[in-house]
Amino acid sequence: MANRLRPDRPVDKKPKAPSSKKKVNRAKQKRRDKDKVRNISVTLMDIDKTIMYYFDKVIKPTVTENNEVIKVPLRYASPERWSAIQRDGVFRDVKGQVLFPIIVFKRNSLQKDEQMQVKSFDGNQLRYMFEKKYTDLNRYDRFTVQNGQIPKREFYSLAMPNFHKINYTCQIYTEYVEHMNKIVESVSYSEGRYWGEPNKFRFRTAIDSFEDQLEISTDSDRLVKTEFTLTINGYLIPEALDYEVLTQKEVSPAKIVLKEGEPIDSEKIFRKK
Repeated sequence: MANRLRPDRPVDKKPKAPSSKKKVNRAKQKRRDKDKVRNISVTLMDIDKTIMYYFDKVIKPTVTENNEVIKVPLRYASPERWSAIQRDGVFRDVKGQVLFPIIVFKRNSLQKDEQMQVKSFDGNQLRYMFEKKYTDLNRYDRFTVQNGQIPKREFYSLAMPNFHKINYTCQIYTEYVEHMNKIVESVSYSEGRYWGEPNKFRFRTAIDSFEDQLEISTDSDRLVKTEFTLTINGYLIPEALDYEVLTQKEVSPAKIVLKEGEPIDSEKIFRKK
């Protein structure tokens, strides 16, 4: 009541804390639930999968023993499993039995590719744009023709990726030198190529050298080990950044109406929204 009788008296109000939420522009939001174009992203797991795919489907390492062709399995080693391998010197299954032949790999480091750097200017990311050739918005009907509407064009834009060099340590375990030579020859021949699935993500690889440790004796088993470092020249794109999906959809206008007698500001029409 005192404030109503004395309007000149200031009311004590606590200053509001700045909100950490990003302001969303509703005009730029497009419906995507019926889209057949998925949000594009490239993760570290995708790069790991390309290595496993190339070993399983392209290199296909095998050894021959007693006239029987044995496929060499590939395993990704978690930190706990890799520590156990380095401690025992061999790869063991859940029952504690030594497995060979086998190929084991793990990711070591991730560093920027200085030769492939993409800069962003004033927070604006460089984007790659592509057009969807067919869209359901261009269905032909008489209403469209009578109103002079033009076919809509559906565009998608994607932020440019960050390029990195990912280093992996790979170890091959076999029982005989002959088996090891066959696997090393197949892997060495594939060095320098682009690994990955056709029509999907593919990354250039590099292998510096193969280090051999022959005739390692573990209990009563005879083991041969070869280690090499695999370098992947890859790129990473997160699906979203700062609550914003990096794959954006844009649709061209179906009809432009200009009224007579009004000045036309070309910069306002073609200015980026």
